[in-house]
Amino acid sequence: MNRTLKSVFFLSDFDECSVANACHANAQCTNTFGSYDCKCKPGYHGDGKNCSDIDECSSVSDICDPNAQCTNNNGSYTCSCRLGFSGDGKNCSDIDECSSGVYPCHANAICTNTPGSHTCRCRSGFGDGRHTCRTLPKSCNERKKVFPASGSDTYTIDPGGNIGEVPYKVYCDMKDKGGVGVTVISHNRESWDYVNNCPCSPGSCSRIVSYNGASLAQLAKLTEISTRCEQYIHFLCNGDVAFIEASYAWWVSRDGVPQYYWGGATPGSKKCACGMTNTCQNNKGCNCHGGAGGWRADGGYLTDKTTLPVKEMRFGDTDDSNEDAGYYLGKLKSPPAIKSIYRRGQIVLFSYHCLISKHPLLNYNILTRMKLLPFILAVLCICAYQVANASKCKVTVGGIALVDHVMESFLMDNIDSCYKKCAETGGCESINFYNSNSTCELNSRTVENAPIKTVLNKDASHVMNPNPLDFDECSVADACHANAQCTNTFGSYVCQCKPGYHGDGKNCSDIDECSSVSDICDPNAQCTNNNGSYTCSCRLGFSGDGKNCSDIDECSSGVYPCHANANCTNTPGSHTCRCRSGFGDGRPTCRTTPKSCNEQKKVFPASSSGTYTIDPDGQYGKAHFNVHCNMTDKGGVGVTVVSHNSEARTRVNNCPSDPSCTRSVTYYWASFTQLAKLTQISAHCEQYIEYNCTGDVAFIGEQSAWWVSRDGVKQYYWGGATPGSKKCACGMTNTCHNGKGCNCHNSAGGWRRDRGLLTDKTTLPVKEMRFGDTDDSNEDAFYKLGKLKCY
Repeated sequence: MNRTLKSVFFLSDFDECSVANACHANAQCTNTFGSYDCKCKPGYHGDGKNCSDIDECSSVSDICDPNAQCTNNNGSYTCSCRLGFSGDGKNCSDIDECSSGVYPCHANAICTNTPGSHTCRCRSGFGDGRHTCRTLPKSCNERKKVFPASGSDTYTIDPGGNIGEVPYKVYCDMKDKGGVGVTVISHNRESWDYVNNCPCSPGSCSRIVSYNGASLAQLAKLTEISTRCEQYIHFLCNGDVAFIEASYAWWVSRDGVPQYYWGGATPGSKKCACGMTNTCQNNKGCNCHGGAGGWRADGGYLTDKTTLPVKEMRFGDTDDSNEDAGYYLGKLKSPPAIKSIYRRGQIVLFSYHCLISKHPLLNYNILTRMKLLPFILAVLCICAYQVANASKCKVTVGGIALVDHVMESFLMDNIDSCYKKCAETGGCESINFYNSNSTCELNSRTVENAPIKTVLNKDASHVMNPNPLDFDECSVADACHANAQCTNTFGSYVCQCKPGYHGDGKNCSDIDECSSVSDICDPNAQCTNNNGSYTCSCRLGFSGDGKNCSDIDECSSGVYPCHANANCTNTPGSHTCRCRSGFGDGRPTCRTTPKSCNEQKKVFPASSSGTYTIDPDGQYGKAHFNVHCNMTDKGGVGVTVVSHNSEARTRVNNCPSDPSCTRSVTYYWASFTQLAKLTQISAHCEQYIEYNCTGDVAFIGEQSAWWVSRDGVKQYYWGGATPGSKKCACGMTNTCHNGKGCNCHNSAGGWRRDRGLLTDKTTLPVKEMRFGDTDDSNEDAFYKLGKLKCY
């Protein structure tokens, strides 16, 4: 009998790992005495016969740095820091682009580091902050010089340079004044405005002027660097009003100083343009001062750039029943050189000294020297006494004859009237002036009170006859652009682009508010540009009018967005659904998580072997965890398989008699408390354990080895034996080597083995193993612990 046993236990071992496909291609095969073990390689899970890749990126939280991208590979994964961060993927730190070797912004821009990125912001006086950053032009004229192809549009200028006032936007008229680039500043008082009912006290009515997009300090810088600035101002009156001359009206400079003169006059003169040539009605300093009668007007350009722009206008004495008045204030313009602008219907003389007398004047010489602009429709002829060559008095505008010719009988027959005859085809209108003993006009519409004396400085230009009968230009089709508002003014008209458009009124283009105006909508809104307007729409997950958007708390809204068994967490503009313990993915498909693989198989019979999430004690107990479900083992009932870190065949030699060799077991994905719940709800649990020895070792019988239960209690028995028996499987049938309780107990000889299944659910899984008495030169041992299996 003993010989038979010896022949059994000393058989030569066959290495099953030498057989092809003994284990899965992604498993490690370990030969054991009389058997072999298949264990999936790191990065794979399964029973060793079948191994599938573990997607660490989706199954393990925080496996990479929050600022890294996790990429799953076969049997492994990689962590790569996102753009703007550096590191190994496990630890990523922000790259400070602003302090790196290559400065990411323009030299004239300020770089601000942000997590994973950076921002570039132009220093005052420069461009957009990126590599195209450049010095901003100081005026539209400078813009035109640097970029000759620039069209009329809105531009940003910086008159004070990059160390002065902040830049601001203006309209650049690239066609006016011969296309030199005129800086134009609009304001809130450009429309015609009546100022009647002002009490009879100086400056009783006030009109404050606010300029669009710029402060008075910013505009002061513009006037300082400009060679010329101008602002047209006009006053229309009726009745016996008091005006500049009596200090009843004035305008206020940008510095807050009252200015007692009007457009076209010398600063501080208390006069209007007509007062500079003594041609005002009633011999006053202005037409609109103390002169009863019909409508009169004073208008002209303010050109003192040390006082411009106009900050305020004050008016008084327009409250009598027969008194009425109105004003018009033009845009501030900064052209690079002096060029006068005149209105249709006015009489214009340019830069010549003309004195009316009874002596013959060479009329045609004066006229041929006059510079006529295409939009001037009237010109003053100085009548000579019995001029024989009066037919040479011809006026041509833009190559078109305004008046074909003046007939030869261009005579002054007496002191009281001036006669002239026009060609039938000339289309001119002959009108005699009041007391017009020496002047005549061609093609004008004035009816009375025209000037009779004119003395002009040769270095100046002057507008005579400032109050012709008005013609409503806005009644003409296409006077302004289709997207502009036409406003008729006395003797002229104004085209102003409608809100949402920009241009000179003749040409208006849509303003893309979404790209040109920052913070026009709420940060959580979408800006959509429309023709002449824009719309702000709150993004998905927010509510409001687009200007103000507030987060929608989906979790507290009427329709719960998650499953009844999921927890909803509101986030800005969205929400998250997370399953309560024991349930699925949190979305509307959320369902109860199975307690075991056996339950998964019962509910879903078609389930195949793979990784599943189970929750042994339901949604109100411990957290759920991942396991491998073997759907083919044990007749296909659905076996729950839990792997650990001690599955490989491991040597335990050189252990003293006192069990000093400890092997702790760590189970993947689950704690001992969670596994205890699994064993409690399972009908059967088992764990294979094996010990191989050679030499005279001591084992279970003399407490030189044991294993520890999940609760930390020492267990003195081995697989296949009864709990507490201090035996192995062979000891239960008295078939052990040398009649002991285990083959590996005090039995000299070759290799022997004790193995079997541990099946006591109240103690499983194995938490620790202790071994001793393997330190003699002839002693050696190996152990192997299998996976926990429950079903």
